Amino acid sequence: MIQYNLTVQREIASGTVASVGYVGSRGVHLFTGLDQNPPTATIDANGVYHFASLVNGKIVTNPRVNPALSIFPDVVPNTLSRYNSLQASLNRRLTRNVQAQASYTWSKCMDNGSTFGSLNNNSPGSYSNPYNQSTDQGLCSFDIRHVLRINSLVALPFRGNALVEGWQISGIFAASSGLPLTVTSGFDAAGLQNGVTNRPNLVAGRSPNPIVGSVNQWFDPSAFTLQPIGTLGNLGRDTVIGPGLTNLDLALLKDTRVRKIAAAPTSGSPRVKVCQSASVFCTPIFILSRDRRTSFSLHSAIRTREE
Repeated sequence: MIQYNLTVQREIASGTVASVGYVGSRGVHLFTGLDQNPPTATIDANGVYHFASLVNGKIVTNPRVNPALSIFPDVVPNTLSRYNSLQASLNRRLTRNVQAQASYTWSKCMDNGSTFGSLNNNSPGSYSNPYNQSTDQGLCSFDIRHVLRINSLVALPFRGNALVEGWQISGIFAASSGLPLTVTSGFDAAGLQNGVTNRPNLVAGRSPNPIVGSVNQWFDPSAFTLQPIGTLGNLGRDTVIGPGLTNLDLALLKDTRVRKIAAAPTSGSPRVKVCQSASVFCTPIFILSRDRRTSFSLHSAIRTREE
């Protein structure tokens, strides 16, 4: 993996730093699954590979390269990838009771085969055409085009007594576009018998990313049609973009001085704020510390998906 970047950073106000940069990488010899003993293929005048034929209503696969052996699954280091991104951030140190950070990334990752064992199961980890790997050129299975993160902490300026002093509000907002997914025919229409379902044909004039956007139907299946038996469809890999994710975490913190403590911790951080749950208001946990303070927090999270 080759990585490279160029970043410009500048202080635009007192305690506030902005940075903009380009980050890229190139991957070589990445692993992807390949059948080393595929069926022999014939190529017609249109350049379409034929791996099987329909005989009496059944898909009959062509003889394999070595007829004495069956499928020979292997993992080969033949995949190439490229990643390019624009990354911008804004960082404000704690000034006048306010600390904040914001970051945005626009990126695109392309490769010609999913990495074997990819975390995104929406894309197969094997080449669809064992004779022509360029047909799998497309988005990386982990490609996320837009990522936005914003977090802030505000120390409330209340003064007077232990009840109103020491309150803080913090929040983290995260939003990202969806992961790509591959539309398949649902069965081995090409007759490759390698455990990988084939991609269908794209209807002429239709978008390869026909998003509807509803919960019951994310994309329009009428944009695709079953390819002829024994062939691979012309639809690309990872053309449909799944739903994005939006998440908001909020926390209310209280830091209170106490006059006396029963026992002081002997190691670790002198002050700790703990929360037991990331999805609902959690039980306050009081912790006595060496600087005679006790802290607790209330925390909640709101998580939604794009519809």
